[in-house]
Amino acid sequence: VKGMSAKLAGAKTLQFQVRVQSEAPSIDGIAVIYTSNSEFTLQRPNKLTAVRTGQGNPSELIYDGKSVAVITPDSDLVAFSKAPGDIDAMAQFIFEKAGMYFPGGMILLSDPYANITGDLRAAFIVEKSKLVGGVETDVVVLAGSGVEGQFWIGSQDKLPYMMTMIYTKEPNRPRVTLEFRDWKINHAVDAKRFSLDNVK
Repeated sequence: VKGMSAKLAGAKTLQFQVRVQSEAPSIDGIAVIYTSNSEFTLQRPNKLTAVRTGQGNPSELIYDGKSVAVITPDSDLVAFSKAPGDIDAMAQFIFEKAGMYFPGGMILLSDPYANITGDLRAAFIVEKSKLVGGVETDVVVLAGSGVEGQFWIGSQDKLPYMMTMIYTKEPNRPRVTLEFRDWKINHAVDAKRFSLDNVK
């Protein structure tokens, strides 16, 4: 986990896709799984885009270091606001103002290790596996206050390929599973990717 966190925190740019499967109870209390896909482009310390498709409303978040916009193409709605000057503060800002967050978003922050292990009470390695991501991964279990999780981390490249989180203090103990793919580390990113010129 330290190796994964160091690699992600040390990267100047990150590009990847993640499929998210989230459990939520229906009106009858039966667990229903909702699936979405998000494509992230991050340039440290203060640029981020996240494009979400799948079940639920599609959306695109663009953050240029000064402002943040969330676009919902199906309804032609745009939310625009001035924002703090780095990704950590921006993530906190949109959560406090709009209740918006990214499942597994701790890997985007400047110190993933501190955010993953902040209230850690137990951690252990289960095994090695080649069933996720097509590479050898170390399967690691982490348990904190209210969240129990499991990571599949590349044994060689130290990248996350899958993550599950169980929210143990929530009714029905909902589970979120994230599958990461198409990693690009320190690849050049066109500055237009973070432009808000057409949004303002």
